[in-house]
Amino acid sequence: MTGVPLKHQRISRILAEEIRGGSRPAGERLPGEHALAQRFAVGRTTVRAALAELSEAGLIATRTGKGSYVLSDARRLDDRPGRARAVAVHGVGSRLRTLAVHGTHDHGLAAELGLD
Repeated sequence: MTGVPLKHQRISRILAEEIRGGSRPAGERLPGEHALAQRFAVGRTTVRAALAELSEAGLIATRTGKGSYVLSDARRLDDRPGRARAVAVHGVGSRLRTLAVHGTHDHGLAAELGLD
């Protein structure tokens, strides 16, 4: 291996630098795959691989049919209230669907939470 980054790694690095540098703020929609493919003179498969790397790094979220949005400028998110709320602070919407709610009597948990 020569140490030369692959095309998708180079694109991912450039976009990450733009995000971290502030030229792509949290909540901004990135250009579409076609536009990025033209900008970097690569195929859309290469762009998808770069976007996947950015997603894995927590810098963007991609929604099918909607596009890719900047989640963070690489500052650590305060996700104590939950990830959805933490990214919402940065202007990125999300949806939550409750599948089921079950009542339980867990005396240990109640005591830990200071409940009767």
